[in-house]
Amino acid sequence: MMCSSIVVVGAGIIGVSCAISLQEKVGNVTIVAEHWGSETTSAKAGGIWIPYHAEPKDKVLRWSLRTHEVYTQQEKVIPSLVSVLKGGWLSDLPLCDEMFWLKESLPDGYNVTLSSIEERDSTFYTESYLPIINTAAYLDYLTKQFIEANGKMVRGKVTDLVQLKKEMNADLLINCTGLGSRELLNDQSLYGLQGQVVKLAPMKIPFYLRPEAYFCDYKGAKLYTYIIPRADGIIVGGYAEEADVLPMEESREVSELLIEKASLIVPELKNQKIIGEYVGVRPCRDEVRLELEWKEGHPIIHNYGHGGSGWAILGGCA
Repeated sequence: MMCSSIVVVGAGIIGVSCAISLQEKVGNVTIVAEHWGSETTSAKAGGIWIPYHAEPKDKVLRWSLRTHEVYTQQEKVIPSLVSVLKGGWLSDLPLCDEMFWLKESLPDGYNVTLSSIEERDSTFYTESYLPIINTAAYLDYLTKQFIEANGKMVRGKVTDLVQLKKEMNADLLINCTGLGSRELLNDQSLYGLQGQVVKLAPMKIPFYLRPEAYFCDYKGAKLYTYIIPRADGIIVGGYAEEADVLPMEESREVSELLIEKASLIVPELKNQKIIGEYVGVRPCRDEVRLELEWKEGHPIIHNYGHGGSGWAILGGCA
């Protein structure tokens, strides 16, 4: 399909990364979105390269490996925004599906052998080197790249994809509206999974004899834990509860619970000052929808429903 003009709907990390990828092939690309930058759920994410709440696994695995390649290259260019840290992974089940899948997905040189998994007081533990992304800053960086490459940005709420494509006189439209596709397309298979993170003031955490970051996964728990040190603060998460109301408000109670759980792993966090709280809703679906649809004779590519994996699989979906 030959295209000279493309419209991308949605300015989260999926929409912006998709638009930049298209710019390399098509000069005329426009992003239309109601929410930008810090207003998006993408900017509030923890930013760990770990596939989470996304299906099907075979495709997500392939997409995540491609994304790992992207981050490996980006770390060399923008190390302040993308870094590879040694992470400790704890789970209450030995080699649960997610943990095994994680280890299988890691490229050579980035994973530890299966023998590194130990049982520690009924908790299973392993370590791996994982890309970590400063999400808000990285999204701003990509948006700036898009604009500097003559990309166009339009702020507005989209209610009809075909009508927008006609109005923009575009050859192709890419739908990256995330949870918004539930209303836009009446896709009732989409549901929201609320998440929350808290940012603590930066500090020198004595990570002696420890990994640099921690990720804890407990089956059936609304609260799970990750600890990510950044230059501008320490990110502590996370939270997972189905939610259909937007926008959500930050809960200080949830933040305190997150810090309490994180302090069991790194006690130095307990009295650290809270400098930010962020809440967002992940766009979950039975499967990521990445496909071409001809709607009223107009080509529309859908790229949404990435769950909590947008930052982990963006390179494979762009």
